[in-house]
Amino acid sequence: KILDYAKKLCGLVRQTGVHAAGVVIAPDELTKFVPLARGKDNVITTQYDMGQLEELGLLKMDFLGLKTLTFIDKTIQMIFENRKIKIDINEIPLDDEKTYELLKKGNTIGVFQLESSGMRNLLKRLKPENIFDVVALVALYRPGPLNSGMVDSYIKRKHGEEKIDYIFDELKDVLKETYGIIVYQEQIMAIANVLCGYSLGEADLLRRAVAKKKADLMATLKNDFIERAIKRGFDKEKVTKLWEDIEKFAEYCFNKSHSAAYGYIAYITAYLKAHFPEEFYAAIMSLEVDKAEEVAKYIKDARENGIEVLPPDINKSYSDFVVENGKIRVGLAGLKGVGSKAAEEIIKVRKEKGEFKDLFDFCMKVDLRSINKKVIETLIKAGAFDYTGISRRELLESLEKIMAEAQNRKKSREAGLLSLFGEEIEENYSYPYKGLKEWDEIEKLEYERQAVGFYVSAHPIDIYKEFLPKDITFVEELLNLKDGDEIK
Repeated sequence: KILDYAKKLCGLVRQTGVHAAGVVIAPDELTKFVPLARGKDNVITTQYDMGQLEELGLLKMDFLGLKTLTFIDKTIQMIFENRKIKIDINEIPLDDEKTYELLKKGNTIGVFQLESSGMRNLLKRLKPENIFDVVALVALYRPGPLNSGMVDSYIKRKHGEEKIDYIFDELKDVLKETYGIIVYQEQIMAIANVLCGYSLGEADLLRRAVAKKKADLMATLKNDFIERAIKRGFDKEKVTKLWEDIEKFAEYCFNKSHSAAYGYIAYITAYLKAHFPEEFYAAIMSLEVDKAEEVAKYIKDARENGIEVLPPDINKSYSDFVVENGKIRVGLAGLKGVGSKAAEEIIKVRKEKGEFKDLFDFCMKVDLRSINKKVIETLIKAGAFDYTGISRRELLESLEKIMAEAQNRKKSREAGLLSLFGEEIEENYSYPYKGLKEWDEIEKLEYERQAVGFYVSAHPIDIYKEFLPKDITFVEELLNLKDGDEIK
């Protein structure tokens, strides 16, 4: 009896869930087509699943939120603020030579979809020359195409190292863009239309069968596909071979519309990096500020591209990373224990009362209840007071006395005791520990890393650079090496 019940339960819905990005669109009020329910956080959901909604003829769209779009917007804003150049992404030329040079070199750290080591290596091999190459790369850079030899064949055909075979001349217009290789689901639809006379509806049925890897439906469609192509005068053997290619393609098929959208966004970010690298890096580091490893990667890449990254400065930094005379200044908000609220408070005080002459002047001007000792310690360790010429060690060891003195003077000023000589006395204040030597470089950099999350002013390994061979192999390069390659 238990087994009978268990069998009846098989295949039934166990629980409900809300699709991360799925939105259902109907020609009229949704309640006329499907029962609704409230999901997590009171989100209104359908009580039917994806398959049932499609059977009803309703349109389901996946609207994906991309952080990259925020990054593009921030970069464009920074370009306008710094250069007074207004960028319209709809007007960016898709044949920009400088952008394709960047892509050919694999200089794509930070570029959407194209920054992995494997993708950068593929870019160097393919050497994209147009937007179609970029779109194809997005579709090709997946385990299926890479492991099948399809990518190697694509690259060889592009560079004239392998013959392009369209199987039928009638398919040249369909496959010319991808050098005779089926890369997209939409190409299958076009092939079915050209060879078999399929309507767009019939072709889409085939596309869905391929995309969903529905073997039973594919088997049914096979005979129909071959028979209709033969009736239209195409060679049976070639048609059968083409169908076999389509079946293989089902293992790694990709939607061109998706690839085109991602490829276009990838190109836009590459264009911004090629033409406005300072704003590009400042924007992406601001958005990734909570991910120390990511920011460190972008700093390294920026420096390799000739752009200097400066430590935070209490008089020059803002909340986010900013461009400063062609260099990038680290922001205050991302410093450990500082945060956006304290950073905005510091910037507000600086704007209202002027730049901070030194640490004591800073403590006199800010509210030490919100900008507390922990925040100031982080600022010192990060190098935000280096402009004073006083060592970080001395500033840190003097901090407690400086804060106490500042608080006492504020109380006296509030009581009216410094009304006559207050300003002069404040300016002439001297630090308790004049001339205290700095920590050794390794200790200084470790404090900096703790405060910022990554190394900025230097890196501990810098002192060994002169002893390292120029062609040393970095860990990040290991994935691109082949069996037998030498590692140094």
